[in-house]
Amino acid sequence: KKAYIVRRNMEDAVKDRTVVLIDDIVTTGATLGACARLLRQNGASRVYCFAVASDDTNRDAAVAVTL
Repeated sequence: KKAYIVRRNMEDAVKDRTVVLIDDIVTTGATLGACARLLRQNGASRVYCFAVASDDTNRDAAVAVTL
């Protein structure tokens, strides 16, 4: 199942660009990781992930998702 997609009419918007993803809270890092991978697969040159807060029980995941 594909939870996230880059719309066909938006492919040029990410190609060869730096993209910043901002999330309110990171627990496992799965959402930011999946979105960052998808953006890189669709041509983004860099993807930076930021979150306002993280779940203290899984702090390493919040750091690991930055690609």
